[in-house]
Amino acid sequence: MIGQFVLIYLQRFGVALVPSGQLKLKKTLYRKDFRPLDESCKCSTCRDYHRAYIHSIVTQETVACHLLTIHNVAYQVGLPLQFK
Repeated sequence: MIGQFVLIYLQRFGVALVPSGQLKLKKTLYRKDFRPLDESCKCSTCRDYHRAYIHSIVTQETVACHLLTIHNVAYQVGLPLQFK
């Protein structure tokens, strides 16, 4: 399990964990990407928001940190289930 420090680092720098690695949402390539962070994730962030929206707020709004935390925790909780 990833520690609290790592979670804070990820949210602070706009990083979402996905099966293929990390999405660094501050990069401009996400400006017009209207897909969820992870299409297989059932968390409220992936259900209600898209990459372009989070990219647009990641450096300006604290809500982006909350959205990324919800997703990253949901992703980590689901990791052991992938190995069953």
